[in-house]
Amino acid sequence: MENNDDNISPKNRTLALLLGIFLGPLGVHNFYLGRPVRGIFQLTIYFGAFLSFILGTLLGSGNSVYRILLLVFLMDSAMLWSLIEWIAIAAGKAKDGKGKKVLRWNEQ
Repeated sequence: MENNDDNISPKNRTLALLLGIFLGPLGVHNFYLGRPVRGIFQLTIYFGAFLSFILGTLLGSGNSVYRILLLVFLMDSAMLWSLIEWIAIAAGKAKDGKGKKVLRWNEQ
């Protein structure tokens, strides 16, 4: 039987899963897994929603209903993206930044 440990990430799946559940929309689990570009995109979407809402409110531009809808859309997008990645981690389908599968539940 062939040893496939070369294709298994040393990252802790439990920690990645917990980070995805509690801080998922912020992309923290992606930073942990060595995927900083994804993490930055999630962080940008999440805080971009707040920033656009707050700046729009402070500057008094546009209709407040549209600002709220934009906020909800961006927040839901970040949460949905996080949920999909959380499911991938739980199912053992997630990969780290080096393309290795994140399968280990405990530190070994």
